[in-house]
Amino acid sequence: MGCLQRRAEDTCGDPSLAVIFVEGFSRTLTAHNVNFLADFVNADTINTGTVDYEIQGEIFRAWKTPQINTVPLFRMGSDTLASDIILATSTTTDPPTVPGFPVNFGLIAYVYTTQICSSVPLYQLSLPARTDHWVTTDSSERDALVNFGWTDEGIVSYVLPLYVPLAKALL
Repeated sequence: MGCLQRRAEDTCGDPSLAVIFVEGFSRTLTAHNVNFLADFVNADTINTGTVDYEIQGEIFRAWKTPQINTVPLFRMGSDTLASDIILATSTTTDPPTVPGFPVNFGLIAYVYTTQICSSVPLYQLSLPARTDHWVTTDSSERDALVNFGWTDEGIVSYVLPLYVPLAKALL
């Protein structure tokens, strides 16, 4: 019989502390956004009438606090109305400088910069005609969007998958 795989405490963040992040879409802004579900709920309640994000689904797991070998993941906006939002990492707690995305909407998670500790790539795509960005951990979803005319902007970071396949969980 196999047993649960133990994390390498000197290399990996504690997966039991990771939380699920979801993606939402605002029809008013024509913009996708990624956040912890409680943050979406709070923003929708506080900003009634100005925020209209529809939750589109769970995307990945990451941490709300620093873990070993993680870096901050920020949401950066094209303007103060958040008409286009991207994700970008920083090697410090300061937001990154991203051309065309001068607005810092805050640090949302801690992620890996390389594929370690059973992490998966977080791909970012854009649809310039609609000034919109989308992220996914599913390479076939990324490929389908590219076929629809989206631009693959590469890997933003490495995150934990929503679910660990049973084969990986067992030795």
